[in-house]
Amino acid sequence: MAQATRATYVACRERKGLLKLILALLAVVAAAAGAVVFLMSSAKASAKGIFSDDFSKPSQLWYPGTYSFGIVDYRNGTLHFNVLPNQDVFDVYNKVLIERPAQMTVTVDAQRLAGNEINNMGVICAAGASDRYQLLIGSTGIYGISRVVNGRIKILRVGNDAKAISPDGVNHIVANCQGSRAGRPVFLSLSVNGKLLAHVIDRHGIGYPTNAGVFTASRSAGGPVEVSYDKFVVDAKR
Repeated sequence: MAQATRATYVACRERKGLLKLILALLAVVAAAAGAVVFLMSSAKASAKGIFSDDFSKPSQLWYPGTYSFGIVDYRNGTLHFNVLPNQDVFDVYNKVLIERPAQMTVTVDAQRLAGNEINNMGVICAAGASDRYQLLIGSTGIYGISRVVNGRIKILRVGNDAKAISPDGVNHIVANCQGSRAGRPVFLSLSVNGKLLAHVIDRHGIGYPTNAGVFTASRSAGGPVEVSYDKFVVDAKR
């Protein structure tokens, strides 16, 4: 990332990013956009389209290090983020997990360890370096599904369920992205801790979800946030 010389590193400022849009829809006043971290795994899926990482062994594929937006490292068998406020960072290592899948399911355990309660954490289904779906939750009970195409964000679904989402405990996130060619409908669903929170059909889909990653954001007014991820699994089917 900022310290790496990888040609695949992409950093962009999205000052009017997803977090600000979601908070605006919920009538929460935000002075600035949140800090956003986007990581993509470059590992190849197995023949059955399965990829998993329990983060028990450090890997450069998740770019641990100290950067302008904060710190990414391994702690206690988890992938750990300390994200500073008022930052927007998009990082992608652009290798697919599986070619042309009809369905991709991404699961991960996410937990806020400390810091800003107004945050986002979750997963991403991606169809390339600049096109993706973001399926997210927040410690205040917020959740949302959005589409990003060439840096432009469209909110597809947003809501709040403080009973389903644990503010400080482990949240088991299951995101389903089912689609085909670009421009065709894509079915998306988000479940947390065994409860279906949202499902939506994107009539103008971004294409086959061939890769996956994790997402962390912190609103500037609330300071930094620490989030850990564990048991990251991608189940992709042709």
